[in-house]
Amino acid sequence: MLKRIHIIIISCLVLSGAQAHAETASVSTPAALGQAVEKQEGTDLPRTLWGQGRDEDGKQGDKIEMKKVMEKAVKTVKLQNVVPPIHFASGEADIPNGYVERLRNVLDGMKGKDNVRLHFVGHTDNAQLFGEVKMKYGDNLALSRERAGVTAEYFQRALHLPAESITYDGLGESRPIASNITEQGKAQNRRVEVEVWYDEITDKLVDKEVVVASEMSRIKVCRVETVCKVRYKEGQARRTRIKNLVEPLRFD
Repeated sequence: MLKRIHIIIISCLVLSGAQAHAETASVSTPAALGQAVEKQEGTDLPRTLWGQGRDEDGKQGDKIEMKKVMEKAVKTVKLQNVVPPIHFASGEADIPNGYVERLRNVLDGMKGKDNVRLHFVGHTDNAQLFGEVKMKYGDNLALSRERAGVTAEYFQRALHLPAESITYDGLGESRPIASNITEQGKAQNRRVEVEVWYDEITDKLVDKEVVVASEMSRIKVCRVETVCKVRYKEGQARRTRIKNLVEPLRFD
């Protein structure tokens, strides 16, 4: 019995010495290349803090700043009286002969312009509407707009223009060019004027809010570690047998 106890004590001493030797070796001897190593640094060693950068205000991420940027500036130029106005008599438009060709020549001379379009503006005299005309249009403002719309559709078809290049509006009796006292003056006021519009596009330097992306230095850290997963069988005690942690004892 004493001999058995003596052997156990010697075995424990040998195991303790082997474990101490293994711990000393793990500290002093570097691990093999490719082998995962877990190491706890001392608390007095200098540290390197890794994180995303912050600006001078302590904020993190993208920010908005005012900067000078180039933008397109669009200015619409309106040419009036490039062709004579179209007058109305007895509820119908009086379009002179050759008017379509004359307007086509005006458009051909503006092929170098951007977004050229025709704008028709209807006008009336100050005579009040009665009967069926009043029931149909209501007032002179609506009548002038209707006349401008009919004229615009006519020239769109005659000149084979896209719909977006034609616009129209009505001003009623608000802008007479002659006195409404005489019939001749009223005839001059019943008209549709034709305007030619185009756009002048230029580059302009303006102040604008822009999003400035935050510049962050990113370092990819790859950590390799071998992990043994322990599985337990159903109904058995959760015990694990691990072999060869220390060298086996040899007996003569």
